[in-house]
Amino acid sequence: MTEPKQRLLSLDFFRGLTVAAMILVNNPGSWGHIYAPLEHAEWNGCTPTDLIFPFFFGL
Repeated sequence: MTEPKQRLLSLDFFRGLTVAAMILVNNPGSWGHIYAPLEHAEWNGCTPTDLIFPFFFGL
């Protein structure tokens, strides 16, 4: 019988943080008054919101 593999606590934390950020970005509250970093950037910019998907993609 093989032993179960050890989980990386840091990776689990990163995954949880990414999912929480996805929920926050997709449900910011009132769409009429959104905190600026929660909006997508114009074509030539980058905000924290624009980094959520690549983080999730790497999981």
